[in-house]
Amino acid sequence: MEVRRTAPVKLIIPDEHRADLHESARQFLHCANRAAEFCWDDDSYANCVTANTTARDALYKELR
Repeated sequence: MEVRRTAPVKLIIPDEHRADLHESARQFLHCANRAAEFCWDDDSYANCVTANTTARDALYKELR
């Protein structure tokens, strides 16, 4: 049996706040891409950063 642990929620965004939602998504994607760049090593899987605290400590001020 499969268990779903997330609940899809439909957002109802008023027209005057639609740009705010898009800006939030843009910022989220920027941060996610920067974290991926920091953590990934093209030369060796062994050199990838896998510790959340390491990535957070290195990127927090930059992405805040």
